[in-house]
Amino acid sequence: MIKKAALTLISILVISFLTYQLFLIRSIEVSSNNCIKVDDVDLKGKLVFTVQEKSLEKTLAERFTCATEVKVEKKYPSKIKITTTSPSAVLKVEGTNLQIDELGLVTEGAANNLPTLFVASKAALAPGAKTQDETVLTAAALAKFLQKSDFDMQNLRVIDQNEIAAYDAGQTMVIFSTKKPAGEQVDSLQQVLAKARIKGDKIAKIDLRFDKPVITYRQ
Repeated sequence: MIKKAALTLISILVISFLTYQLFLIRSIEVSSNNCIKVDDVDLKGKLVFTVQEKSLEKTLAERFTCATEVKVEKKYPSKIKITTTSPSAVLKVEGTNLQIDELGLVTEGAANNLPTLFVASKAALAPGAKTQDETVLTAAALAKFLQKSDFDMQNLRVIDQNEIAAYDAGQTMVIFSTKKPAGEQVDSLQQVLAKARIKGDKIAKIDLRFDKPVITYRQ
């Protein structure tokens, strides 16, 4: 009887050990465009079936502001897959390796294909954090809308708290107001460009700070 009980206990322990080894998390796959790295996710010693997906998603989303959405999946028997969605960078900051996405999040990385943002103070642009500078946030919003317009923006320059100037490859200047919605101003710009294209007008400057765009034509 004692021998039978001992064998049963040993069997239970062996099965438990094998189960633990089978479902012990051995691999973490992270797809996050450098927002979250494998080393940032501490699941050491945990079993895959004990991971609460929603709880981990919430924790990672709160910790990493560069992710607008986090998806956690269990891949049995021993793998966790994490996928994040992040806004795309819309500007690179002149003289640095910083880039800014449409929501104002600052990250590090090479982005030679992006328009350049010229801003007097770069001190508030900390990698991994969302900037609180309202003019930079407006610039990022403008850049997002301009991507879908006919204005081939090359540079964006913060003039002061009220004005932002954009330049295309031909050095046409567009002046935006930080006090007006970015989308509305880009819509007005698009209308001006469409009319100019039909008429064949050459524009040097478009000022969108007023109720109606003020246009300066090339001589």
